[in-house]
This record gives sequence, structure tokens and C-alpha cells, in this order.
Amino acid sequence: MRKAWGILLLLPLAGALYALWSQPVQLWGRPEKNVTWELAQAPPERLQEVYTRAHPAVLRIDGPEGSRGTGFFYREGLVLTAYHVVAEGGPYTLVLSNQKRATATLLGFAEPMDLAILATEARAPALLSLETQRRPQVGEAVLHIGNGRNQFIAPRYGRITRLFVDPSPFLPQGLVGTSLPLSPGDSGGPVLDLEGKVVGVAVAIGQTEEGFRSFFTPFLGRGQVLAEMEGGKRSYWPYLGLRGPRGLTPELARAE
Repeated sequence: MRKAWGILLLLPLAGALYALWSQPVQLWGRPEKNVTWELAQAPPERLQEVYTRAHPAVLRIDGPEGSRGTGFFYREGLVLTAYHVVAEGGPYTLVLSNQKRATATLLGFAEPMDLAILATEARAPALLSLETQRRPQVGEAVLHIGNGRNQFIAPRYGRITRLFVDPSPFLPQGLVGTSLPLSPGDSGGPVLDLEGKVVGVAVAIGQTEEGFRSFFTPFLGRGQVLAEMEGGKRSYWPYLGLRGPRGLTPELARAE
């Protein structure tokens, strides 16, 4: 996870918080007009019911060094999470909602969107449906399920505050801002709407000019990307620059 006055990845790294930058984040997304206030004013009880139905599908992802973040079953044998949760490599251990453990392998990922899919032979206690057609709305009540604050697949409630947010060149573009009180360990967890569908994956938190905010990568219009990841496609950030030898010796420096 990276810290303060900037945007933070939700991945726990030895309990430390790492700075991404030192200036407040400028948010370019603007609240939409004509908000559906039926969604915005939804009572928390409805989301509590969603949590009761949905939480068996959520799990914790562990690496060799311990807990890394959160994931969830959306198809039998397939787990969605944030790419930065699994980017350091395996082996990966899944801790399911029934406390059973299972191994997993990295199937595909889209680093520019911070999304990844793991494959496992473990049987899913439940499956979550993805919402790839409906556009999230400012003011909409949402639920996140994750493993932050050393709590196992715990619920967090909040509302969508901004759409199409580009908080940093080091993070995916077109994120959705929320008031969800997330913390390290929540990365990769599902953000659900009132229908119990997953509208996105949690990827970052940060202190902005509007106060604390959390961000998720939306699934809207990304059905093809998900299908490609299921097929094993691995997409990296495009880089522009030069790469040289890792160990620059005096001999190499003098070589023409």
C-alpha cells in the first residue's frame, strides 16, 4: 500500500504505507446530474441483506509472506482480484469463507486496469454476478467485502462520489470514487450494488481535497477484457524508455 496525500494501493506490505506522491490529488471527475435518488437514499438494511447473500463467495489471497488482499468467485474455478495483489508472484493460497484453503495459479491479467484472474480447483461456496452493462451513478449506495483491518471478509458501506476519476498516472484511468472506508487488505474485493451485482474491484485509497476516498475499477463495458483474461491474455502497462544491465561493472562501463 502507498500512503498519504496521494492515492494508495490497498495491498498490505509488511504493515507499512508507502508514499506515491506528496501533493493532494486533483480529481477531474464531476458529479452527474439527475441522480437516481432511490438508489442514493437506499436504507443500509438492503445492503446488509446483500452482504449476507454475497459474502460466501469472497476470500482472502495469501502469498508466501502472508495476506495480500481479497478476491471473489464469479465463475466456478475462477477468482477475480486486483492485479497488484498478485503481481509479486506465487504461490497463491486462497482462504475461503468456510476457512478451507486452496491453491491457485495466475490465469490472466490486465495491468492497466489493475485486474487479474486466478484459477483454482477449489469448489466455490457461492458465485457473484458481474455488472458490465449498467453505469454506476453518483450517490448510489454500495457495499464492499474485504479483509482490511485484519477482519475476515467483512462488510464496508458507502456511496459513489465521482465517476471517471483519473487520480494519478500510476493508477488505472477512469476509476470510480467512493466513500467506502477501505484499508490495506481490501484490494481486489468486490464492490456490489443493491441488486448484489459486482460493479467493480477495489484498487486504491487516498486523501483527496474532498477528504478520504476509495476507488474501484468499474466493469462497465469490460466484458471483452474479462473474456480475454479468462483465455490467458496478460496485458502490461506500456513503457517508454531504456533498459540496461542490472549489474553495471567497470568493464561494462568502459566497453564501447
